[in-house]
Order: sequence, then C-alpha cells, then structure tokens
Amino acid sequence: MSELAALLELLYTARERWQTVRATLWEWTHLERSQLAHERHLERTRGITGPSLTVGAYGDAPGQYPRELAFTSRLWLDRGGRFREEREDGRLTLVGDARRAVVYSPESGPIEHESPGVRPTVAALVDPAVLIPSLELSRAGETSLADRHALVVEARPRLPAVPPADLVPLGCDGVCLLVDDERGVVLRLEAQLHGEPVHVVEVKEVAFDDPIADDLFVFEPPAGEHVRPAAEAYPSRNVTLEEAARSASFTVLTPARLPSRWRMHALYRPATERPRLAETVTILFSDSESLHHFGVEQAAEAARLASRRRDGRRERRARAPSGRRRRASRPAARGTPRAQRHPRPHLLRQHRPGVARRRRALARARTDGAATDARLTADERPVPDAVGFERLGPTVSHADE
Repeated sequence: MSELAALLELLYTARERWQTVRATLWEWTHLERSQLAHERHLERTRGITGPSLTVGAYGDAPGQYPRELAFTSRLWLDRGGRFREEREDGRLTLVGDARRAVVYSPESGPIEHESPGVRPTVAALVDPAVLIPSLELSRAGETSLADRHALVVEARPRLPAVPPADLVPLGCDGVCLLVDDERGVVLRLEAQLHGEPVHVVEVKEVAFDDPIADDLFVFEPPAGEHVRPAAEAYPSRNVTLEEAARSASFTVLTPARLPSRWRMHALYRPATERPRLAETVTILFSDSESLHHFGVEQAAEAARLASRRRDGRRERRARAPSGRRRRASRPAARGTPRAQRHPRPHLLRQHRPGVARRRRALARARTDGAATDARLTADERPVPDAVGFERLGPTVSHADE
C-alpha cells in the first residue's frame, strides 16, 4: 500500500479508532490575514476584485480591534454522538447529542437548537474524513505533539470542494496537518495564506477511551437562567414586502425596478435583548430563469450608526481652523438625515466595488428589462448588484428617490 493510500485509510477510519475523547485545545486566528484570504476567495470563485468590508463584534471600542484572537477550550466526545465543549474564559459552553444541542454564553443565555448540525467545530479533527474530498494531501515527514507520534501532512484546498470554513477559512492556499499515527485524529491544523498562518487549532492534551460520566453531557443552566428554544431566542417570520414596511420601525428600501422574472422573499426579525440583535428586514431576490440571486439586509441600528457618523463629520468640519476653507452643510435637524432615509445593508461581508464598476452596474440596472432579455440568454444575464432603490414607509407608499 502506498503512503498516500495508507494516509487516506487512517483519516477515513479515525472515528472507529476511539470510544471517547477528552482533550484541551488552543485555537488562534489572525483577523487581517483571514480577511485577505476571503478577498482571494471572492476573486477566484466569483471574479470580484478589490477590498471588502467585514463587520464584526470584536474589540472593546470603535477603532480598537485586535489583530489576533486566541482562546483555549476543553472537549469531551463519545462514539454515541454526545459532546461537550467549554471555553476556559467562560464565554461559551456547548452541550448536546446527535439530535439537539444547548449553546450558552453570558450575553445570550442558554439556547436549545434542535439540529444535528450544531456540533463543536473541532469535532472534525477527531473525524477527519470530512477533510478528504476538499484537500490534496501528501506526506511530509514525522514529528510528535501532546506526547503522541504524528505524521506531518501538507495539503492544498481542492476547488470547487471546500474544507470546513471554520477550520480552513475560505481563500487559504495551504494547510498543514499533524495526524496521530495510531488513532488517525488531527492533532494540529494550520491554515495558511502565502505561507503565513491564518488559523490554527492545536491539541495541547488528549486522552482516548477514558470513561466519561453521563451527567457531563447534560447541561445545567446557571442560577437564574432557563433554557429557551432557538425559535424564541431568534424570532422571525416570513412576510410580504408591505407587511415588512408596516412592521419595521425604519424605512424599508427595495429595488425600484427589476424584470418580472425576479422573485422576492422577505423576512422580518424584531429586535431582541438576549442575544442583543437589531431589528432587521431581509429581502431575497432570485431569478426564476437562472441560478442568479442576491439579497439586501437592512437594520434600524445600522441607520442610526450611519447617521451619527454623518453628524460627527459635520461637527468636525464646523471646527476647522480659521485658516482652512470651511465646507457648508445642512444642520442635522433639517429633515430626516440621509443615512436614515437610506439605511446601509447590515451584512457580515459586503463587497465594495470601484467607482467605475458601480457606475456600469447602475447603468445596467436602469436598462429596460425587456431589452436586456432580448440580448442575453438566461445564463448570461447579469445579477443586478447595484440598482436604484425606492422607499417603503409604514403607509406602504412607493416613491422613487
């Protein structure tokens, strides 16, 4: 048997080589490189070039964001599908089995998810068969880690298949694995971009086949807490566009004109305190004659933040030194701030195209739909990534801006 065949068999049968796993793991992420990897992924898979914007909740204050994130966690698993993961900083606890899981954090409280897909991210390390279809693997030597003998494996992501993004961020071009030579589990995974580490998961301590008490896989909420179902913690409902406009406390925007083949689906989510989430309206559009689709998510909180940024710029301009030219601007109290009339989409990742590209996209969006149909086939029709918008107020009045 060749070295590659033996390695593939070792990875594929890893979950049959242990009854229980007890481990301490260290996880690290370089945020800037992760963002660069994502932009590389957009360019390779969608032809989108240029910088993108990531909106997250990292840092203690605006402008104070860490370059790296790192934490240590403890993990318990058994062959029956039960699991428990605890962050040592107390920020996250995950307990469950093959049918349901409870996720607890101090900010959100305990929330129960009835889904077999909710599992610890690092569970793929002890059942690494999921990595095989998405990586080109090759042996590169031997080493030891956590008192275990390990094989050094170099890998590259294989498109179009992609490895689990929580372990290998999208756009990474290299992966280094340390595989336990006896058990087949992955003791260390390092995702790389241009030879630099982006994301690392490393086993610090590990024990196999030790008995684990059953009560460890039962979540006991802290005093004063009670377990809520996910539907209660994350309330949302499918609505029509008019219902979304009546329900939202902010002005809802929608494309002013799209060809009739485009279908629309709207989702309204009210604001919640635990977890702290802003009120949002999500509008999804899909082309009934092709696989093209896009979505717009709007949030009241995003509009208020944009308004404060705009008002802050006005104040700074008003305080310009006397030797500089001052720019006149309308007072904030005059009418509704533009940022509130046009709330920016509150997206996890929002691509920011260049000025020329935006102008071309806007020109395409203003083209008559029938004329566009006559020139392009279904597969060639462009997705309208920049279109004119109209306002939908609580009275459901349609007026072009």
